[in-house]
Amino acid sequence: SDEDSWAQYESCEESDGGNGSGGEDNGEQFDATLPSRHVYLGETQELRGRTVQDENDYVTIPLLLHNSLMNLVLIPTQTLPMTIFHPLHVSMLRNVISKDRTFGIVHTKLNQDGNSEMARYGTTAEIYEYQEEELTGALTIKAKGRQRFKVMSTRQETSGLIVARVKILPEIRMECPFEMVRLRSLDKLTLPRPQEDKPYVAHSRDLVTVRTANSWLVRGRNAWLTPWPSWVYNQYDDLLLAQRLVNEIKKTTMIQPNLLKLPRDPQELSHWAAINLPLDDSHRLTLLGLNTPTQRLRYILSVISKCKMLICVRCNEVIGDTADIFSMSVEGPQGTFVNPGGYVHEMLTLTKATNLTYNGRPSIQHSWFPG
Repeated sequence: SDEDSWAQYESCEESDGGNGSGGEDNGEQFDATLPSRHVYLGETQELRGRTVQDENDYVTIPLLLHNSLMNLVLIPTQTLPMTIFHPLHVSMLRNVISKDRTFGIVHTKLNQDGNSEMARYGTTAEIYEYQEEELTGALTIKAKGRQRFKVMSTRQETSGLIVARVKILPEIRMECPFEMVRLRSLDKLTLPRPQEDKPYVAHSRDLVTVRTANSWLVRGRNAWLTPWPSWVYNQYDDLLLAQRLVNEIKKTTMIQPNLLKLPRDPQELSHWAAINLPLDDSHRLTLLGLNTPTQRLRYILSVISKCKMLICVRCNEVIGDTADIFSMSVEGPQGTFVNPGGYVHEMLTLTKATNLTYNGRPSIQHSWFPG
């Protein structure tokens, strides 16, 4: 039932330690943290500090419009590794590192006329590690997606770089609709809603199960005090939407949420799903323009409930099934990587794929796969 699955979701730390071994060692133990560390890039220098812009503020930031980044939609919390060779972009990133370490990533694509077309929404990227190659002059960076923004205007400087004036989009968290009308005497029977300023306190499995069941009962009674039945409010409750998304992931993929430790917070879960689930670029751009986790979770649920097959965007051949998606990384089944030539691409791991044509010889360079 939904109540039981939510109870398991809340107490996932207590299940098998997250090692995924199933109690048997059938071969080499793969280090699932390797993909997220991007160790294939070599040793890098760590940068400290954090830059956070105020919501709804208008700021001016440089945009990195690079050929290797075309068709990339950066999502907040997503890791972006890059190797830059072009002197103009290397100079720009050096200047960024010396200041607030923040630049903008905006999705671009070629239109029917062959010209580059820029999206309205983008994400700030903050550099947290970098390394300069003295011999080639290349610059390797690791950046993290931070805040969503809307492009208000752009201008091209004499150097050729694009600078944009952007509006930092807010993250709006909708309050529980029963907050003002609830029966406060029943609060002690329910699980508290997680709050950003308070750390999560783990409960025993039995206590979570009992309080989860009580929460549903109390929620139904609170709805009696409103003009609408409880099922109407359930469609817009971010915690219940997060629960539904976790259940859908468990049903339609080989991903084990308890092993991956999916985020509990609806906002973080909405970003995780946008990064790791096989969504089209147009869907991700739509998600960038939505300011509440409730809207994003509802949109993601609508998309993944209809899309079960993975299809090539060029030939429209079926290449995989969502049921074959699994994860080799602690961050999720899909990640962003950079190859030796500096081209940034996203990789999704499946147990099997069909209708593929191999190009070139096998290579272990820039690879973290065992074997």
